[in-house]
Amino acid sequence: MSIKMDHEKVFDELVCILDRDDKESFVEFLRAHPEIIGEYLVSICATSSSKKCLTTMVNEEACEQLPQLKGWARCIHTVSCFFPDPDVISIMLERGAIVECNIKRDVGFLQNYGTPLYLLLDHFSCERDLPLQSWSEGDSIFKLIILLCSWESKKNLDSARLLVCHTESINEIAWTFLQNGKLKQLAALLLVAREEVMRPTGTGMTIQQHVTNEIDGLGSEVDSDHQYKSMLMDARGAV
Repeated sequence: MSIKMDHEKVFDELVCILDRDDKESFVEFLRAHPEIIGEYLVSICATSSSKKCLTTMVNEEACEQLPQLKGWARCIHTVSCFFPDPDVISIMLERGAIVECNIKRDVGFLQNYGTPLYLLLDHFSCERDLPLQSWSEGDSIFKLIILLCSWESKKNLDSARLLVCHTESINEIAWTFLQNGKLKQLAALLLVAREEVMRPTGTGMTIQQHVTNEIDGLGSEVDSDHQYKSMLMDARGAV
């Protein structure tokens, strides 16, 4: 019982520090509890949106006497999904996370399974506190682009631009979004990597050709086909 209570006390202390995003207290906490250093700590910092603490971790500046964080580069998936800050992502890329940009990882949600770029765009498009949530299927594509260009979206798109430089098969990612009816994600990807999106996929066709073929192959009588066709028409407009 006492061991469990000690763990709870330590965790509660950590939560309070992350809520304040207090770098000095965070460093002192790590010195007192070096056993807590690990990949999951980066994840906790990211999901808590504690930029100063997270930067301290990925920059390995917590304490020279502490062992370096092992495998933290793999945490770029979690950071990209839950706290896509361009400053933090830039540090991670410089320190070795580039090799992770084309690796698919599960960050805890089955619907969010993919590369850091995919996870960033997929999660960003679903965040409730962003103006992007005011757009829904059937609304104007121009409205969607305007919302994507808003100040609130800048941090996410700047982070995506950093990942684009090291991500392969961006056109395949775009096609995956489209196949799943994710117009917000597709439009965001078009804004940060239009040239890459427009290149031919592994099939030899461009995304425009894929969309046209899909539209031509659909009937007009089934409601589900009509909804899918409407989405494809919007996608063609975005492209």
